[in-house]
Amino acid sequence: MSDLPQLNNSETALYADDTALFTSHNDINYAYDNIQSHLNRFTKWTENWKIKINSSKTQAKIFTLRKHPQPPLLCIQNTNLQWVNRDTPAKYLGVLLDTKLNWKQQIKSIADKAYAKTYKLYPIINKKSALSIDCGLVVYKALILPTLTYACPIWNSAARTNFNKLEIVQNKFLRRIIKAPWFVSNNQIQHELDIPPIKEYINHLAQTFFSSLPQSPSTSIFKLGKSYTTPRRIKSRYPKDSLKPP
Repeated sequence: MSDLPQLNNSETALYADDTALFTSHNDINYAYDNIQSHLNRFTKWTENWKIKINSSKTQAKIFTLRKHPQPPLLCIQNTNLQWVNRDTPAKYLGVLLDTKLNWKQQIKSIADKAYAKTYKLYPIINKKSALSIDCGLVVYKALILPTLTYACPIWNSAARTNFNKLEIVQNKFLRRIIKAPWFVSNNQIQHELDIPPIKEYINHLAQTFFSSLPQSPSTSIFKLGKSYTTPRRIKSRYPKDSLKPP
């Protein structure tokens, strides 16, 4: 991997056998040229090392807040890559990346997965079950909470209305654990069980993650956690910005 091609105008992200090439530019045509040049160099490298690329699993996606002309199709090993539709997110390492990066579809997907696990656990955690509260909390922390917080430092900048969907999942499960009647507030349940609101807990995880970045060798290579001088987005912000005062 030491001779993996690196270009000045685009970058490479690697995780196991998943590889992502990405670039950023105000002009869609320049961005297209950057990525296609990188793809050409990358495919030549794979050919030299006898590595086969699965083009059927390769996606091309444009992330932007503005309207833009449709660029030509990217080509990889004589195969054209269709651009992922604007309304369809691209999936990378289990995270749904939508066009505007507002994370609405990602959080909906997380909530659906958590609900699915909740339904499967209903036979042992319900208002008539004999499972103790302590055991119920262990189940919550082992199965439901990791689902609700997967890759959360990345989508921590999502709107509060999206986080409310995850808060509802947590509150419903906690109420089921302690068999709480309707008049007991969610805040009281969280206080009694020493479970923070989901947004507060995710902020803590994100803060810990970004604080650890300077100690990572990848920080200098990929410029992780760097400050941006480009104009800020109107509403959605960079993940790290969500931990700063507005």
